[in-house]
Amino acid sequence: MKTTVRHANGSYQVEATTVRAVLDSIGPSDLVVTDKNVKRALNIEGDCFAIEPGEESKSLPSYGALVEWLAQRGHRGSRIVAIGGGVVGE
Repeated sequence: MKTTVRHANGSYQVEATTVRAVLDSIGPSDLVVTDKNVKRALNIEGDCFAIEPGEESKSLPSYGALVEWLAQRGHRGSRIVAIGGGVVGE
């Protein structure tokens, strides 16, 4: 299901779907971000950024590590796929 989010500076599309559909749609240029519990539970393989779950991971050092990881692997056409809630979704 797609929906459009509108804000003062424009709009963007958001797609809501199942986790399995997301995992099946991941391509070679996609950048997957999750936490270590979700990675293990869903058996996510390959290169992904898996952060420690929990409030302590909501920190500038964790954010910096994520941004560096994204910068090293991403390009203009990359899609960031966040799987999970809590630290990953916030």
